[in-house]
Amino acid sequence: RQQGIRETYDLQLCHKDGTPLWFRTNGALLTDSQGQPIGYLGTFTNITEERQDEAYRQQLAVEVDKGKQKAEELAYILVRERDILATIMENTDAMLVYLDAEFNFVEVNSAYARGAGYSVRELIGKNHFVLFPNAENQAIFERVRDTGEPVQFYDKPFVYPNQPSRGVTYWDWSLVPVKDAIGRVVGLVFSLIETTERKRAEERLRALERLAAIGEVSGNISHELRNPLAIIDSSIFYLKTKLKITDGGVMTHLDRMKSAVDRSVGIIQSLVNLAQMKEPKRVRLDLRSILNRAIAKSKVPPKVRVRRDFPPGEICINADPEQMAMAFENLVHNAVQAMEKGGELTLTVRSAPGQLAEVVLADTGPGIPVENLDKVFRPLYTTKAQGIGLGLSLVKMIIDRHGGSINIESEVNQGTKVTVRLARSRRPKEGRYVV
Repeated sequence: RQQGIRETYDLQLCHKDGTPLWFRTNGALLTDSQGQPIGYLGTFTNITEERQDEAYRQQLAVEVDKGKQKAEELAYILVRERDILATIMENTDAMLVYLDAEFNFVEVNSAYARGAGYSVRELIGKNHFVLFPNAENQAIFERVRDTGEPVQFYDKPFVYPNQPSRGVTYWDWSLVPVKDAIGRVVGLVFSLIETTERKRAEERLRALERLAAIGEVSGNISHELRNPLAIIDSSIFYLKTKLKITDGGVMTHLDRMKSAVDRSVGIIQSLVNLAQMKEPKRVRLDLRSILNRAIAKSKVPPKVRVRRDFPPGEICINADPEQMAMAFENLVHNAVQAMEKGGELTLTVRSAPGQLAEVVLADTGPGIPVENLDKVFRPLYTTKAQGIGLGLSLVKMIIDRHGGSINIESEVNQGTKVTVRLARSRRPKEGRYVV
């Protein structure tokens, strides 16, 4: 080293007990007149703790780098698994939902959002039972959350409060709790598959089986019963016209007999119509005229007010005039019968999107319980004291044969609304059936 030049060095020395020590020296080399080193003049500072802190920081930096690398790897794995889960959720026929413990939507797939009538964004953060109130289902969700036990249902009915036109829908669904490390339920996985079409197909098959059974016996029943009923009817007429009946009680009994005969003939005719329904012979019909005829034939009592909401112009369909008259006469008759204590029947005719004609019959009767809504079109199903449950089956068959749809919405003590949709006529007016 050159004389007089001060330099700084870090030196590692060893304590007498063997412990390594670090010193930092700052000084200069001393030399004689010939330039030979004769000594060193400087200071020594113990920097052992500083060097230990630096070593610790270096080791910590290494560990941080390792942790960062692991975090990046974990983030990649999480993103990949999230993408896999999202792909699975978005490419399944099932509707999938993840709810928190308070039943708020955390994750939903597009299939569920579409079926519920919302977008995914509209659902996230909302409470399930605020959007879809149902006391029975809420009790089931609470039981799964509180007990940690999963549940599963098949063909469970549900009515969307925001989509009443869909009527009763059916679902296979399961509810599985998600638990944390200590076994506490922190969320629920809700999966659903709609079975409405399958359920309705089964109902149609059963209806066809019933109709087949009815068809086997209706011909013979019609022939065997019409003759004696005709004899009874003519005898009643003879007694009324030929006998000098002064006893009012006798006349009352004859009127009751006549009414019973007419009702029996009507039942027989309904059986025949249902079992021997022919393909419709279509002509152009004005729905306003068909409904006016149905009201006239139903003999609406004064206690039932009829309100017509018809457009000024024609709303026409291509349909069989007799079959369509039969269908709407049954619907008007049912609505009037439902309002035994009086009420209001509103009939609406209007155009609907998709080149459709729409007829709505709304009554203010007692309504139909939700559990019975899916049964009303079944042959031989009825809740009336009189009748055998063929009217609405006949209506459904006629509307189906004309390629239309019929839907019933009802609420107990609020009335019933029947909506019929049929394709509008595009044919010229010539040949229109006038009623």
